[in-house]
Amino acid sequence: MNCPVVMFLEILTFCNRKPALNCLEMHPYFTNLEAQRFYKKLDVPLAAYAPLCPSENLKFAQSDKVKNLNLLQDSLIKELAKKYKKTEAQIILNWHMRMNHILFPGMRQKEHFEQNADIFEFELNEEEVHKIN
Repeated sequence: MNCPVVMFLEILTFCNRKPALNCLEMHPYFTNLEAQRFYKKLDVPLAAYAPLCPSENLKFAQSDKVKNLNLLQDSLIKELAKKYKKTEAQIILNWHMRMNHILFPGMRQKEHFEQNADIFEFELNEEEVHKIN
């Protein structure tokens, strides 16, 4: 599935079984917390579409302020990366894990694959997760 709450409710109205998974755009710049609470109540796992907030997703934004956002350059993310001695992407992926998201991060290079696998040896604390949210 890849649908918003309203569409998901329509599906539930006409289907005998609820979908086993939904995929939503979620990243620290678009947490989608209300939808996350909704799906949690229904016990439907969420996969994070665009978990690192790629800039191509922002090119359609109406505001120039939003178009120029770069999560990998965010000061809080950079501060946490320095604290944990990790990359900015690893901090974001660890945040997703703390939020119980299923992840399919892009891996265009072998180095990215290795870095993405190296997000399990540290854990952001509750305060850090709250700040990111």
